Amino acid sequence: MGQDKKISADKIIIAVILIAFILLVSVIYITKRQGQLSLDGSYSLSYASTSSDGSDSSVKVTVSFDSSTGEYVETWNDSPFSTGTYTVNDDRVVVTTDATDTYDSEEIVYLLDGDVLVPEDYLYEGEIPDKDLFSAELIMDDGSQVTTVTFNEDGTFTVAVASDNTETSVSGTYERDGDYIKRTTDDGSSLTPFYLYQGNTLAGIAYTKD
Repeated sequence: MGQDKKISADKIIIAVILIAFILLVSVIYITKRQGQLSLDGSYSLSYASTSSDGSDSSVKVTVSFDSSTGEYVETWNDSPFSTGTYTVNDDRVVVTTDATDTYDSEEIVYLLDGDVLVPEDYLYEGEIPDKDLFSAELIMDDGSQVTTVTFNEDGTFTVAVASDNTETSVSGTYERDGDYIKRTTDDGSSLTPFYLYQGNTLAGIAYTKD
């Protein structure tokens, strides 16, 4: 009889330990998920463009995050472009887009920098000096083409894009405005500003929180 009571007590202890373990795992999972989906709201960027007749043909791209569902939506001038899901770990936002008849599913990594969201694949190699006017050469190689941005201390810049078959370039003047570098081409057109991720890394694309 005493042995039966001991066995029953052991079973109770094991059951309590098992329940506590399940609760602990559940709390960790919920906490982790809440942290992963803490990003919420929309971020946008306008790609500056001018039509041949001189009119504004800029395109506004918006990426939106819904922390209640973990859903991601990208729109171009309010028209849906892609959808997907996302997770957040510290300052890294990993998006997995939905496959469509036209596009395969892909993974996009964004980096949070305050109220700015930067696609990791659009960061240039090299550093920007902490000066209004400076000399620097930055390179971005995506495997199919190499983009080289050259800044000069006289306030001029050149962007050269080279692939296996083509090579194009644009030049003009630049002006540093905080963490942004505003650019004007030689023909007077405004280009989308560069962003300085963490103050010294050049980003070709940066979305600002709406």
